[in-house]
Amino acid sequence: MLPIIPRWIVITGHFATELILNTLGDKDKKKIMTSVFDNPFIIQEILRSCKIPQTSGYRKINSLIRDGLLIKQGHVTIDGKKVDKYKSLFKEFVIDIEKNSVFIKAKVSSGP
Repeated sequence: MLPIIPRWIVITGHFATELILNTLGDKDKKKIMTSVFDNPFIIQEILRSCKIPQTSGYRKINSLIRDGLLIKQGHVTIDGKKVDKYKSLFKEFVIDIEKNSVFIKAKVSSGP
């Protein structure tokens, strides 16, 4: 089997760079993202490990899912129900600012 080599992409679009900067600037969203950099977890595990209140935590996780920054990666069965696991789309960021432009270099997370 071939090794999985993480890929770097450069994000330059205003909407995408603003979305990532705002996400990383939100303490709870940053905690959520970093908690699932390496391994996928179900939402309850993410909230517990980040020590984030359930109501605001669900809202922030759903926002990250909607924005495409958290992606489904597998599932577990709990009490006969399938519960999705989530992982961060990106594993690492490098942010460059040149004059009035922001460039974000992001390492895409590896597969399962």
